[in-house]
Amino acid sequence: MIRLIPPESVRRLEPAAAARSRRSVLAAVGTAALALLPGCASWSGRHADDEDPPAHDPALDPPTVALPDVPAFSDARETTTVPSGWRPLIIHPRKKRTVYSITRQAGRTVLKAEALHSASGLIARLDCAPQGRPWLDWQWRADNSVDGADPGERGIDDAPVRVIVGFDGDRSALPLRDRLFMEQARLLSGRDLPFATLVYLWDDRRPAGAILTSPHTPRIRKIVVAGGPGQLGRWQAFRRNLVEDYHTAFGGSPGRIVGIGVMTDSDNTRQRVTAFYGDIRLSAG
Repeated sequence: MIRLIPPESVRRLEPAAAARSRRSVLAAVGTAALALLPGCASWSGRHADDEDPPAHDPALDPPTVALPDVPAFSDARETTTVPSGWRPLIIHPRKKRTVYSITRQAGRTVLKAEALHSASGLIARLDCAPQGRPWLDWQWRADNSVDGADPGERGIDDAPVRVIVGFDGDRSALPLRDRLFMEQARLLSGRDLPFATLVYLWDDRRPAGAILTSPHTPRIRKIVVAGGPGQLGRWQAFRRNLVEDYHTAFGGSPGRIVGIGVMTDSDNTRQRVTAFYGDIRLSAG
């Protein structure tokens, strides 16, 4: 039986509880929107507690053209802060941003991320089928772990390194709860979430291979690929099969890849983190 809530009861709901719900949705947008859906609107950046939206920030706008390949950091000039083909992903205009820059490290050109009580990422909008190029290769180096962070817990889900992949799909096939969450995210942020998002990340608490469901939405699944003090300060190379990982995490086959992003953050745990990212590539094998 469906029980309707009288309007007067709705009006008596605690504002704090409503704000917590909005913050949860926006936190999910902040992660999943690193892989933007084609044709989505730019994020207004509205915070759960803001009465009025902030002024428009052009950095919030997604890339206008979807690319068939991930733009290479190694092709960028050292003086570049945002490499060609990438755009900033701003979690909120009033939140301190992680500083990204192109630099030389270990004899090659890479992306450097410096987070000081900050959170933001970089996104590249794509349009390609993972079945034709299922292999995702990348390298990263984390110089610091984030003490006290836990990617499986709301409010402390910082990470020194992440690679994020967004997928398209049939939203009408999702359970009602997921569709309602996505609609709430669109209304709050002005942006559609990807149908599904895979996050490859560092976690000091769990072994490599562990799969976590985001505390904000089951449409974001996190796969631990590294972690621990013994892996700090050195380059690591990874190769993942996106089709297999998607099937393991979500079941079924993935839709088209709509974006890839990187993100280093320490805003929740209030720490300083330095990390580096090498080129990210999709290949047939």
